[in-house]
Amino acid sequence: MPTNPVNARIMLKQGKARVIQRTPFTIQLLYATTEHIQPVTVGIDDGGINIGIAAASNGKVLFQQEVVLRSDIKSKLDIRRQYRRSRRNRKTRYHSSPPAPDGVGDTKKGGKGYSPAP
Repeated sequence: MPTNPVNARIMLKQGKARVIQRTPFTIQLLYATTEHIQPVTVGIDDGGINIGIAAASNGKVLFQQEVVLRSDIKSKLDIRRQYRRSRRNRKTRYHSSPPAPDGVGDTKKGGKGYSPAP
């Protein structure tokens, strides 16, 4: 159950509690307690992009958090697939040579043809 920071500090100094977690700050009592149970209501809102979690007791909100999901995974996978395909296509062994510039090598069509320098 939640307590205020003053009580937590006093219990830590007296050795009645120990720190379990720093974020969120959580302590564990080192002595037996009564069987008092506090009713806590947990609410979860699972949306498409945002997920909201809250815990409330006696009209007070004890914990609340919002998680934003990543929405860029599909585009990153698409880009990775494009890189992989281009890598595979570059490794072809018998590929056609790149086309020659205009007018070079096509003497039958009235072009200049290739002639080495005299």
